[in-house]
Amino acid sequence: MKERKHVASTTTSKYGSVTSPIKYQTLNDIAYENIRERITNLTIRPGEQLVEQRLAEDLGISKSPIREAFRQLEKTGLVYLVPHKGCFVSPLSLNEFKEALQFREILEVHSLSVGLPHYSDQDVLDIQKAERAAERKLAQGNKEAASEFHLKVHTLIVEKAGNSLVEKAYKELLEFTLRRYVVLALRQSSSIAETWADEHHRALFHAIEKRDVGLAAKALQKHLRSIGEQRTMLDTIKRYSAHR
Repeated sequence: MKERKHVASTTTSKYGSVTSPIKYQTLNDIAYENIRERITNLTIRPGEQLVEQRLAEDLGISKSPIREAFRQLEKTGLVYLVPHKGCFVSPLSLNEFKEALQFREILEVHSLSVGLPHYSDQDVLDIQKAERAAERKLAQGNKEAASEFHLKVHTLIVEKAGNSLVEKAYKELLEFTLRRYVVLALRQSSSIAETWADEHHRALFHAIEKRDVGLAAKALQKHLRSIGEQRTMLDTIKRYSAHR
């Protein structure tokens, strides 16, 4: 029988804090979510070994939920298991970063091409609000908050295409692969933040307002490719990979 804990969660979203009703979480769920968060925000570094006893003590639980969390995390690609040695956080690499950006481009450009002809005025307004919030946060020097709003823009583009399988693939791509690279970029350099207000983004929003699919897709493609061409970002990933 799985152990359970009562958890009253307070979620801080882009639009404020919301306290959810008390819910039940198994200790397996708690271990999985906690370790996943530590990995994706780089608290636990790529290449680092995960020690069952230490994590169990940190969370105040037995080692059994920790071991189950390792198995679940292995399925996401965030960790890998080595027989007789243990569990290790998967490394970052330029190849993974480039492949992830290529997949992201496929999903986003497809979603925009399919969804844009059917956008309502409210759909356009939703995207504009998120983008303006990103610009405000960036102007205030809050790169982390700007990043969240910026990703909200792109997530909305995918969601408004109305394809649940594409949404699922996109969510997993961001959470299990790209999030670590975004966190790394924000910690090491401001250059990634500066692309959010570049000419490609301005061209993208102009085309969305006009419902011009071809122009919007081209602007989105240029914007996404510019992220993968940033020399500072690429050099940072190289250095990070070399010292894992």
